Amino acid sequence: DPCILPHLRAVGLLDYFPLENIYGQDSAELQRFNFVKGRLIATLMSLRGWASQDALFIDDSARHIDDAASVCDVLHVARNGLSD
Repeated sequence: DPCILPHLRAVGLLDYFPLENIYGQDSAELQRFNFVKGRLIATLMSLRGWASQDALFIDDSARHIDDAASVCDVLHVARNGLSD
């Protein structure tokens, strides 16, 4: 299971995200894009007809944030991500 699930559950947000729309770090979808989250996000947004301002990507990895910054709005969570 994606590691974000317990965090979404803890803050009462899990019901707003269908499980099929949550992609874990080892998901087949992410593997298809060589683990470049920005490329996966760009493809999903294109399939859904979303503009860059329609999505927000949050991650604690500067590399993943950099990869997605040209695709959508991003928020870099510092240090140890959601555990801080």
